[in-house]
Amino acid sequence: MPFPTNNVNLYGFRKILGDFSRPCLFFVNIPAIASGSEGARDLSCFARTAKLPDYKISTADIEFQGVKMKVGTVAEMGGSISLEFLLDEGHVLRRRILNWLSDIYDVQKNTFGSLLRYKVDDMTIQQLSRVGKPVVTYKFVGVFPTGCGEVSLSHGDASPAKMTVDFQYDYFSVGVDKVDDATGVSKSFIDSATPPPTETYFGKNNPINSGSYTKP
Repeated sequence: MPFPTNNVNLYGFRKILGDFSRPCLFFVNIPAIASGSEGARDLSCFARTAKLPDYKISTADIEFQGVKMKVGTVAEMGGSISLEFLLDEGHVLRRRILNWLSDIYDVQKNTFGSLLRYKVDDMTIQQLSRVGKPVVTYKFVGVFPTGCGEVSLSHGDASPAKMTVDFQYDYFSVGVDKVDDATGVSKSFIDSATPPPTETYFGKNNPINSGSYTKP
């Protein structure tokens, strides 16, 4: 039996609530390993879990006439974030992460990479509305991977393989993107350039993979 609209409490609650954020509606974009709008789409399809970061303010103690009180100081914005991905059959995504890690430290050559090369400023995680439009964007600055998790193999397991990738970042910003009303896609992800296809997944001509990445 439908709820009567004259139920003020329940109807008022629904009217105030409108809708709520759903954890399953999110979009991940890491241009360093997934180029262009098609690459971002592919990468987000393979992404299984992500977390929006917390935001904390450091505090300091101040004493006055024997009384101690707390005051706010600076934001604690640097941190780490882990993303879980399905593993594609060709291990394209995993190879790109490993190449990125090799840019930080090449174990075979015993050489260190440049900060200007391996730290990127354009990783984003978007929360989507119930109709798939971006409502808020978290942009991470100074991002680089710190670990590519193990992949479990077993004759008794036919489920899709997964891996976890850990990232470090310097700070993040939060904003609302301009949305293309026709497509429901953030305009920042619409790429007019269409490079020739070189990989099955995650876009084309990946800068980290090709060794041509330079910081904007």
